[in-house]
Amino acid sequence: MIFPIVAYGDPVLKKKAQRIESDHPGLDSLIAGMYETMYNAQGVGLAAPQIGRPIRLFVVDAAPFAEGEEEDAEALKAFKKTFINAEILEESGDPWSFTEGCLSIPEIREDVQRQAQIRIRYQDEEFETHEETYSGLIARVIQHEYDHIEGRLFTDKLSPLKEAVAQGTTEFHCKGKDPPGLSHEISTGQVRGFSLILLCTLLGCGQREAQEPAGPDLKASEQLYLSDPTDSALARAYAADLDRWVRAHPQDSISPYHALRSVLVMRSIPGRELEAVVALQKLSRRYAPHEVSVEAEFQTAFTWDEFIGHTEKAKEGYAEFIAAHPDHPRKETASGLLRILSEELPLEDLVEQWKKQNTETTNP
Repeated sequence: MIFPIVAYGDPVLKKKAQRIESDHPGLDSLIAGMYETMYNAQGVGLAAPQIGRPIRLFVVDAAPFAEGEEEDAEALKAFKKTFINAEILEESGDPWSFTEGCLSIPEIREDVQRQAQIRIRYQDEEFETHEETYSGLIARVIQHEYDHIEGRLFTDKLSPLKEAVAQGTTEFHCKGKDPPGLSHEISTGQVRGFSLILLCTLLGCGQREAQEPAGPDLKASEQLYLSDPTDSALARAYAADLDRWVRAHPQDSISPYHALRSVLVMRSIPGRELEAVVALQKLSRRYAPHEVSVEAEFQTAFTWDEFIGHTEKAKEGYAEFIAAHPDHPRKETASGLLRILSEELPLEDLVEQWKKQNTETTNP
């Protein structure tokens, strides 16, 4: 059985999964279905939270990584395992970088730093306990899937700058291939292509936990929108549902985030970019000094920049944001985007500088 894969933004991906016992209902068929789902999606690993099951279970088949590898090819070909109730006991070795993607975050790939070796304790399909040590690509695949059962995603390991900017550069891939018309700049089309992922990141600058769903109706609307974020009709419906929820729950703590989400979803609809600018300015005033107010300020400049292409307005907006929020995590992103606009510095060169800086920070 092939299961639907849960998309980025679903709260199950941010929850720590629960241990299971040997009498867990339908476990054998669940494991078989997970392998089938993983192979159908051309993945090398799949965790139960990715199919909506918040349990400590993941499967790995590293054989696809064997192609092009000389030293570890045989080990990779032979590595196929089911991990139940896994616990990483130790991570060691020098951190190293490798480009990762995720079946729950399609079309986004980025370099991620992980330690080279792990020691892990887990149970197999027969609930026999094992304690083993792995290194290299095998360790990395396990670490990636283990993060899922801990409620973490590989994007959590990226700096806010890389998450917000580098995903739209030559590092941006669509199932391992460059999307049509890819250039060495962040284009409006690319921004729209990953706007939902960017939205979820920007709400908390890469630090805030995903918000819980506001109810079954809104959740259903969100899932429809997630099925095709480029569909203007779905975007309009989802934005309208968010607005209705905010009006019905004006005092709820989640309302500011839904209000901002509504505007950013609406912004992706062709012809409504200027309307989004006005709405973002209103949100900034309405929710000051809430964090959503600050994010609305940044998004106003970002909208002038990437959705409308008004360079002077964008430069003015980024500069005002930097001056008003000198200690905010988003200042780094605003400063970098302002440099691109002001100095006409090739984006790929600037991203390389940021990557080098990030590596030096990670490996002092």
